[in-house]
Amino acid sequence: MVWNDSSLSWDSTYPYEEVVLPVSDVWIPSLSVKNALKVETQPESSHLLVFRNGTVYHKELMWITVGCDFNLYLYPFTNDWCVIALDGWNSEGCGEKVTFGRISLIGKTRGDWRAVDVRKDEVRNASVFLEVSLSTRGFNVIVSLIIPTFLIMLADIVSFILPLVEGERISFKVTLVLGFVMFLLILSDMLPGTSQCAPLIRYHFCVCLFFLVLSMIESMVVTQLAVGGSLFSFHASGCSIFRDTNAKSRRESQDNKNEMQGYGPELLRCVTEPHLDNRSLQRIVKVLENMQEKEQDTQNSKCFANKVDKICFFVYLGSFILYVVVMLYFICDVPCEINHFDF
Repeated sequence: MVWNDSSLSWDSTYPYEEVVLPVSDVWIPSLSVKNALKVETQPESSHLLVFRNGTVYHKELMWITVGCDFNLYLYPFTNDWCVIALDGWNSEGCGEKVTFGRISLIGKTRGDWRAVDVRKDEVRNASVFLEVSLSTRGFNVIVSLIIPTFLIMLADIVSFILPLVEGERISFKVTLVLGFVMFLLILSDMLPGTSQCAPLIRYHFCVCLFFLVLSMIESMVVTQLAVGGSLFSFHASGCSIFRDTNAKSRRESQDNKNEMQGYGPELLRCVTEPHLDNRSLQRIVKVLENMQEKEQDTQNSKCFANKVDKICFFVYLGSFILYVVVMLYFICDVPCEINHFDF
């Protein structure tokens, strides 16, 4: 800091051009920061330098915590600036007028944030604004958040080739959903806090989780169609509503087994004794027709479930591609502006 104090000047009768005085014995101008949350000041030295004409040279260290509404809309590809409003005037309109010389940055990189530049803005209302340009180093976020997210979504899309009946697909999709949830819980601390322009990456995570859950539900529904032939084929032995139906199904299955066991020797007799009566042949043919009909129903259910599954796959894939296009549109053509001087 350099200022002029006429009360400290002296004439040529004193042989020295400059003197060193204690800081406590000299008036020092005070600076305020309008948008500061916390300010700490400390003199670099306990003495200051005074020249013959009253010019005072002094170094003051200031630790300033400033509240900035940073634009995180395109996080981790963020490049914005923060304002520091230095002021030497009080509310009555008197005080110091601050001017700056050369401004430079020291310690440009702190973690994932990097200070790019600092410049002096125009003077407004007797305040001088320093604009510190900041940017994020997106490599860690890309490797830790974005790429794994798209790999999980790719695995979910490819999982449609897994068979329905064996239950492998449902197990795989449930694993993906649980893994994605744990992935978000572990890495949520890497995401910045909310601001006026909330990061699009937060919406990206929500949409991806929605797609994963929707894909898991679709696999459950299609598997039920393939196995049960109907969407509402419940098997609850404890519910009285379905007890009679389940008992009837078990009795029919047991009767079919008994009939096949009873007609095994009779079918052998039919082959060895062609003159067997028609009644026995009709009973055997009826059992075989029932088995063939049930097998045909099972095949029809699987065929219908496969068709529904293919339709859902193309709808799912088209929806995800549409989401990617919409996200790119918001990234490229929908800017978010912040008023940095609103404080």
